[in-house]
Amino acid sequence: MKHFKNNRNMILFAILTMGISLTLIYIFYTSTAFLHSDSVITDCIAHQQRIHNQFILSNWYYGNEFWLFSLSIPTYLLSYIIKDNLLLRQVSVLITAIVFFVILYKYAKKFLPKEEKLFLLAIFATGISYSVLDYFYNFNAYLTVVINSMLLLYTYFKAFEEKNSKKVYYIFALILTFIFNVGSLRYLPSVTAPFIATEIILAIIDNYKKDILKISINKRIVKMLVIVLVSFVALGIYFILINKYHFVTRAAEGEYIQLTTDEIIKNIGSFFECIYNFFGYDNKPHNYTFMVHEGYFLNWSKNYSVYSLWGIFNLIKILASILFMVVAPIVLFKNYKKNSRNINFLLVFNTISWAIMLYLYLFSDSFFHNYSECKYFLFNIVINIILALNCCYKYLSVNKNSKLLLDAFLVIYLISNLYQTATVIIEHNKSAIDNRYELTRTLEENDLTFGYGDFWAGLMTDFLSDYKIEVVPLNLTSNMELDKWYVDEKILERNYHTGKTFLVLNSFEYSEYSDIYIDECGEPDKVLTAGSYYIYVYNKNPFREILY
Repeated sequence: MKHFKNNRNMILFAILTMGISLTLIYIFYTSTAFLHSDSVITDCIAHQQRIHNQFILSNWYYGNEFWLFSLSIPTYLLSYIIKDNLLLRQVSVLITAIVFFVILYKYAKKFLPKEEKLFLLAIFATGISYSVLDYFYNFNAYLTVVINSMLLLYTYFKAFEEKNSKKVYYIFALILTFIFNVGSLRYLPSVTAPFIATEIILAIIDNYKKDILKISINKRIVKMLVIVLVSFVALGIYFILINKYHFVTRAAEGEYIQLTTDEIIKNIGSFFECIYNFFGYDNKPHNYTFMVHEGYFLNWSKNYSVYSLWGIFNLIKILASILFMVVAPIVLFKNYKKNSRNINFLLVFNTISWAIMLYLYLFSDSFFHNYSECKYFLFNIVINIILALNCCYKYLSVNKNSKLLLDAFLVIYLISNLYQTATVIIEHNKSAIDNRYELTRTLEENDLTFGYGDFWAGLMTDFLSDYKIEVVPLNLTSNMELDKWYVDEKILERNYHTGKTFLVLNSFEYSEYSDIYIDECGEPDKVLTAGSYYIYVYNKNPFREILY
């Protein structure tokens, strides 16, 4: 035990190195959710930005308000150097991951004792879970959301909570982060509203502390007013963009749902299952979690005994999630007066953010449109882990023996992460990428370059064909209609294409609506299959009369 304690940092460094190696293999080799995520939007937008020489595309329909500025920048810049689309995405993901770890290290320096920094870095380098692997190291979208949120808090601390010679630069960085990255409605429940609410609550708490001078209260109120002002400016710019460009806002457009007991129970159940999946190993798609359908992640199952090495490691991961999500927040709130001001800000902020997002998730569809939206809790889970490590080594390791036991538990937790991440890489191999090529390969072999299909099939085909095959996105239900969501306005014009045309249907669309489409469009001249897709081929374009 003494030998373990003396060599802890060396062990952590070795685990960190192995974790980084596995992460690199995952980014450049495995990729289980490849090309069926919001991040493929980034690839397509970056391509359009380059060929049109426009950063904000005037001819493009934007379907999500918060991808506009930060998300496509690495891909856009690299596209002038890297011509292979898959390699372009992988390098872009790697750069995004490096940015995340730089910010994570900054958080470690600010919130953790010197000797605990390696633990925080190692937890995320080892992968945590199948779900986190996909969302962090497979595409840019949701890791960028985490980065933007963390960057906002970090620049706030540097600008207002610390004395430093670069305060003006940090204030400027805070404003830019807010306006250009976190200024849309999508961040309102997770970042903006909790951020402002935290300032208000801490100002009230300070007001009741006799040892706090009135001038400190005034400073906090001034900071709060600055944040509110910047928030309004950010939202103002966002609404200008909506009015000036083809913007489709999704956030805050829904209504509160009429609750039933079954609906509440289902929502609560899916929420807890998502939290477990973030920390554990999720090996199957779920109807009521962010694993929205089998096409998103690989559909496979793994049965294991609770007495196996896999089962033991899974138990360790469950215990770690309870420590991070339940025990640590309770202990930190009980020791509120002993915490640093920065820790208390992070604690109150994260609690409010959890409360707002959980309320909206359970009782509303205004920000979270389906059960897939639990992925927006990723930022909060990162903060939970940071707070938990601070709590563990300040309050839970009261003597040398307890600290040694805590070290041992966390090292075993990291080893369990490594084991399951390695299993994902070995068992998934490159099968997901290979499966994604089937549709594009079939279209290319039959000289089909223009057609219609659902949103995801269209983006995936555009990307894999090196943008040589154009697919107009449709809402494919009993009423076929154009889907003006991430698409160039020119291909929505009625007379854009009049020749040979195809319609792509996935297995569900084929079984449910194919007869309706044939009644409307006529019998296809040819029917092709590609994996789970069906391709109707027409020697003309019958969709012009139906869709426009």
